Amino acid sequence: MIYPTFLINLDHHVRRRAFMEEQFAALDLPLTRLGAALGRDPAVRAQAAVAGYATLTHGEIGCFESHRWFWRHVVAENLPGAFVIEDDVVIASDFGQIRFPDTLLQQADVIKIDQGVRNICAYGTVPVGLENGRNLYRLLGTEYSTGCYFVTQRGARRLLEASRGYFVPVDRFMFDQDSKAFWSFDIWKLDPSAAVQYRLFDPDDDVQTEIDDSISANRLSGRDETPGMNMIKQTRLRMRRLVDWDFRRIREARKARKLEEFARLEPIETRKVAFHSASSSHVEPARKALGSEASAE
Repeated sequence: MIYPTFLINLDHHVRRRAFMEEQFAALDLPLTRLGAALGRDPAVRAQAAVAGYATLTHGEIGCFESHRWFWRHVVAENLPGAFVIEDDVVIASDFGQIRFPDTLLQQADVIKIDQGVRNICAYGTVPVGLENGRNLYRLLGTEYSTGCYFVTQRGARRLLEASRGYFVPVDRFMFDQDSKAFWSFDIWKLDPSAAVQYRLFDPDDDVQTEIDDSISANRLSGRDETPGMNMIKQTRLRMRRLVDWDFRRIREARKARKLEEFARLEPIETRKVAFHSASSSHVEPARKALGSEASAE
């Protein structure tokens, strides 16, 4: 079955939209623009599911809400599953050949398609082979980036429910071992990765990311509140952690317990899963559309 791919893209970033559309067009693949949430928009912030004590930037809130829009769309349209991709991503030449076994989709919530930012991560060791020669492994470690992933209908519903009152960026919520949500989902990883952020694909090209998430260079700058308001939010966050008793020692104990439980089923391996594409001919014409457009976030 061929599943749809949705592009998260802000209205005023037409070059990045063109960059993605030209890649997909070169590979004769359909791509549907879903649009992205502008985090500084008062209407977006008024409807955001972000917790009142969260100390997130406009960009981090906009990024999280954009992914929630996607999950909500999958649920509303009753899609069995769908890919989502951000607009600063390079896809592999065989992206359109990715097919998942029905038996796996019946249990999976999320399948991470893109290369993580960290060099090494923990995975299961029992592969699920795909027709295009790639494999799937259980994702058991932290892999920042929501550049491209696949979500099932069940996964979209569970992500929406679990993200009510979020207080961390979306990539930490979904793919961080410290996240409670991470251990409640059934998450898999494509190996080799079939997508990668442009800044990792070509680190020498000075192009800014369009959707600010926790791995962007400006994550700790551009806070949208005054220092006083930021202090209030920090205090609320500390109080939340006190009430929830979610200290580091408890997070570490949770991770150790979950990994030990999984290790009873199959061995765990720590390694790097890199991006691979047999050809980059579809990328060269598309990259001309990028220019030097800077993020407005």
